[in-house]
Amino acid sequence: MRCLFAVAVAAGLLCRAAKSDECVLKNPTAREYVDQVIRLKVAPPGPADGFVVEDDGRQVPFQLEQIGAKTYIWVCSTFAPGAAETFRVVRGKPADFPRRVTVKRDGQTYLLDNGVVAVRVPAAGAETPPGPIVAVRLGAGKWVGASSWKTAMKLKAFSATVVGDGTIFGKVRLRYAFDGKVGLNGDVPAFSQIDVSCLPGCRHVEIFERHEMQRGDCWELEASRGWRPTIGRARPFSAGPGSGTVQDLPPHERPLTPGALPYVRPELFINLFPRWNQHFKDGWFFAATDGEQAVAAMVVKAGQWVWPHDNSIRAVV
Repeated sequence: MRCLFAVAVAAGLLCRAAKSDECVLKNPTAREYVDQVIRLKVAPPGPADGFVVEDDGRQVPFQLEQIGAKTYIWVCSTFAPGAAETFRVVRGKPADFPRRVTVKRDGQTYLLDNGVVAVRVPAAGAETPPGPIVAVRLGAGKWVGASSWKTAMKLKAFSATVVGDGTIFGKVRLRYAFDGKVGLNGDVPAFSQIDVSCLPGCRHVEIFERHEMQRGDCWELEASRGWRPTIGRARPFSAGPGSGTVQDLPPHERPLTPGALPYVRPELFINLFPRWNQHFKDGWFFAATDGEQAVAAMVVKAGQWVWPHDNSIRAVV
């Protein structure tokens, strides 16, 4: 597989700016949203130690993140059905709050752990580029999985930077610089930048990747390393015609063995990418399970791809 969990949670929240230092968030739905991580439409007035964020008059924890040339304020709150909350940014000294996500250096890795899901990512590079996912923790506490790069390009530089300290969410940015030029015109230095995020209460890890590399280059997650999943679950977009002659498609849940999909390479279980397609081999979700726990991948968003089909997550057996 070319990725781990890549899931975005979208809450039905409306934000309107009331004043320059105030943001009103309303939940217009009949559903309660618990522990929603929200980016405020209020600019921070300075460094994080010089102001506080209040939620309906109560000081709450917040976290800053640099995105491009701008700095944003993140908060985490629960929104009752139909309720509105007012967030204000005022001068003051912020109180100390317990961190919602553990982010810590552990030898040659960083650990991100929200108490529900945990992942380890590399903290240091080597001559061989380290895979972006060192291991994931199953519900029983066992660490499984491993990842590695599949590319002939040499690694020039690697960095791992904590950009989310866990006050609200944990995030580590992995930056790979490879030797060589790529891109449509062959003038872009080859690179991959991978943000691995762990949010409070979520049962998944988010992976956001930007890259310019050679055709066929990828990193691969060995989802079954260290345990024995036997069943695969897939959610294709459609039971579409494919070749036009397929009559009986395999079930969405089936043994993790090669050769079940007709007219494709035998190792392919499902091909994931974030764009609907009528072909029976393409979909949005895959899980490997032993019947009690699972390691899964969901593809969510394609940003500025040259063509979506050039990038996908192939679940192979």
